[in-house]
Amino acid sequence: MTVSLFDSLKKEINERQEELSVLQIAIEKRAERFSDTAKWFRIVIIFLGAFVATRDVAKTYMGDGITVVLIYTGVGLIITVLTSMITAFRYESIAPDLKMLAVACNAYVLDIDGKLPMEGDARPLETLISEAQALISAQNQAINDIQTKAAALGVNIVRKARKLKLHGDQSEG
Repeated sequence: MTVSLFDSLKKEINERQEELSVLQIAIEKRAERFSDTAKWFRIVIIFLGAFVATRDVAKTYMGDGITVVLIYTGVGLIITVLTSMITAFRYESIAPDLKMLAVACNAYVLDIDGKLPMEGDARPLETLISEAQALISAQNQAINDIQTKAAALGVNIVRKARKLKLHGDQSEG
């Protein structure tokens, strides 16, 4: 009975290690997406800002007509909207926090890997079972911590991680 219990606990430990790995992948992908989004917003804002700087040249060649005013007002409005969006969604500040969370997730995986019972361990089975139960408890706490910290950043990784785990699709962002 205790051997099958220990085998069952080892299986649970491995499943949780896989879940932590899937969470790490989901967090890394989200961090990369946030980072890329922030970069593209900045590029577009810089480009549009440079365009707005040509207003005086446009007035010289096109006159002070309504067309020039409407074009440059529209571009100014787009710049304002993009700047507001990047500020509201905090892409630039959340991406590094998510990257650090992925690092923490990897640290949990490595820590647990270092504590896994090895084949041929001569210690009593009851000791191994007790240690395996402690590892599962530590894994549960780690998973909860990671999910809670991600949620505090406004990112729900639970559903994404579950989708990655169910479909085994770790290439899609």
